Amino acid sequence: HQIGLSLLSVAVFLLSTAPLEVQRRIVNDAFSGGSFRTIAILAGAYGALALSEGLIKLGMNVYRGYVGETAVLAMRRTFLELERALPENASSPEALGVETSMMLAEAEPVAGFVAVSASEPVLQGGLLISVFAYMVYLQPVMALVAFAVLTPQVIFSGSANTNQSPVCTQTFTLVNNWSHGPGSYTQTVTITATSP
Repeated sequence: HQIGLSLLSVAVFLLSTAPLEVQRRIVNDAFSGGSFRTIAILAGAYGALALSEGLIKLGMNVYRGYVGETAVLAMRRTFLELERALPENASSPEALGVETSMMLAEAEPVAGFVAVSASEPVLQGGLLISVFAYMVYLQPVMALVAFAVLTPQVIFSGSANTNQSPVCTQTFTLVNNWSHGPGSYTQTVTITATSP
């Protein structure tokens, strides 16, 4: 699913930059005395691009929701199967309440992370690169100024992060303790999702 979401992200950022050129041409034609027909065609093209971008964004967000809900369902099924595999006297009412709370509350943030972990960086990075490339095409000096302004932000925000761990990690742990016969037992299940 992540490849499909990433491809939709690429389509969105490409369609997000195309209207910039159409807008520029509409304004240039309007102020330079261009024909009404040319401006109307460009306005129609702009509307078609904006509608296409909006529909693809909608599709991407629906697909993200599907991926997130599928991840929630898979995690809840896994925990339910693990609980059913325990001996009957292994789960106290408190442990059962903790398991239920964890299955309901903590699955949602993990699923949200799963849904956007690959596609959101592709979308945001693609928008940044494509807008910068358009600025280089249109006005190289302005692109150089923008690059000079952004570079210190990237350098200083990167140097402040001395943590060498991945960008984002979500961990979900289910612990069940029980006594049976002569001994005490513990079962621990940990699921960790890490962004690329």
